[in-house]
Amino acid sequence: MALGAWLSAATAQISTSRGLTASVVAAGSADASWCHRALEAAAASLLDRAQRHRSVRPDVSVPQLSNL
Repeated sequence: MALGAWLSAATAQISTSRGLTASVVAAGSADASWCHRALEAAAASLLDRAQRHRSVRPDVSVPQLSNL
């Protein structure tokens, strides 16, 4: 399932780049919200597809995935 693979990859990336936000801010870009929006958009697209294929319950939301 694409959603599961993406969640695993995103979790692995996030856990290895915990200092990324500090680096972005130090480089002069205090607004890293674009990154959050991009991750949410990717998750929403994959979640929608998984829900249409009935691989994920229809009541699951992107914030709930983030809390896994």
